[in-house]
Amino acid sequence: MKIKFIAIVSLLVVFSAIAVLLGWGNWGKSPKGQVFSLQPQEARAENSGFAKGDSFLMLGKTGYASRANTQVDDLDYSKSFSVEALIKIEQNTSYGYHAFIFGKSYTPHWMPGPGIFLGFSNAHYQKYGQSIVGKVNDKTNKTTVSSPLVQGDVYSVMAWDVQSKTLILYINGQEVSRATNTAIISSDIKNTYSMGLGQRGYGNYGTLGANIFFVRLWNREISATEVLALWNNYQDTGQHTLPGSIPATDLKSQWLMDQTSNVSGTAGTTYIKDSVGTNHMEFLGGAALQRQIGMLQAVAPLNGATGVDKTVYLTVEGGEETLGANVVLPLHFSFEIDETPNFNSPSLQQSGWRAHYSQWSPTLKPSTTYYWRAKTKDSANVPQESSWTSARRFQTEGPSVWYVRPRNDSAKYGTEDGTSYENAFNGLTYWKPALPRSFSGNCLGSGRRGSWGYFVYLRYAFFGLSKSI
Repeated sequence: MKIKFIAIVSLLVVFSAIAVLLGWGNWGKSPKGQVFSLQPQEARAENSGFAKGDSFLMLGKTGYASRANTQVDDLDYSKSFSVEALIKIEQNTSYGYHAFIFGKSYTPHWMPGPGIFLGFSNAHYQKYGQSIVGKVNDKTNKTTVSSPLVQGDVYSVMAWDVQSKTLILYINGQEVSRATNTAIISSDIKNTYSMGLGQRGYGNYGTLGANIFFVRLWNREISATEVLALWNNYQDTGQHTLPGSIPATDLKSQWLMDQTSNVSGTAGTTYIKDSVGTNHMEFLGGAALQRQIGMLQAVAPLNGATGVDKTVYLTVEGGEETLGANVVLPLHFSFEIDETPNFNSPSLQQSGWRAHYSQWSPTLKPSTTYYWRAKTKDSANVPQESSWTSARRFQTEGPSVWYVRPRNDSAKYGTEDGTSYENAFNGLTYWKPALPRSFSGNCLGSGRRGSWGYFVYLRYAFFGLSKSI
């Protein structure tokens, strides 16, 4: 066992040294208690809940939208109903603990209490993806469904059949879970809680945190065939609106994230407009719609800028006015960057069309002059497309030397910036994955049993290394 332990630690040390030499990850900046990740650069702004783009509800860390119960045009709970939502989930990212995507409830999905809920499970952990959870509860009984971990553009549908008392959860067009509870009393699902988007779920873990592209509320069960057709339509076009093949019968509310209003749905900027009903949602906690209404223009980095960060986001604003009349939202954006102004060298990088997001972070070299441009199109079946913006030029910052050396000074754990040998990163790593409750046996390092199972702690050191990045 001792030989196995030494072998495992040796492999970890070798892998870590190789990772530093190759420049993988942001090893020198990770705080104590955080698992290192090799996350794609372009996820950084989206996964923080802050991003530039078009036709989505940006929540940030504290934002949500809500409508007071006294103002809600509620469902008829004697009938079937469904909730649709499209959101962005980034890998290795934490979100709100049991937070709502959509809900009219107060308690998290695992607690009793009347209402409906579509949202996250234990999303305050950084994981490859997140689990989507749905619930339909009366005052004493509950029905819960959940998905495997999912990430990327996630289209979730929670469909309730009032006759069989069956709840079905679909993810990206496919059924992933169903549950039946014949004890549910339909009239007792109704409650006096507010209706909301992105609300805090439980404790002090924050609101949802993910960008929401659209949500729809139906007073009927939408079928598996309709769910697949809706997902395929979004994949093919990026459209938030219903395709012509789906009847809008019993569509109660629809938040397409493209218009604001006042509380009554007329001109205003303080509510998300419900485009088919009267459940307009008030912006709270810093939530805001992202829209790109004006002429397309490049805004960052500045033309001719020098010393630009190698992880910069190329950013544009506007686009709808450039395309003219009858624009079908959301807008899509495409970027190109090259080391020549003709965009024809082997170094050319292209983002491809990106629905919603008007920013992109390419992989850049130090001390290099780059030229970039962007264009936009709409989501029509035959899209309107703009021409490229004028090419803009910038130069990246020079390389930096990052030092790593052995160190046993625990008081300085995680504070080294690696910019000099005296203040070199000491190579200590702290790893704390949660294992299942039922886990038993020997742990690497030292272990303890907590409310969520065993935790493993691992520390090891690198040896005198430096790397230009």
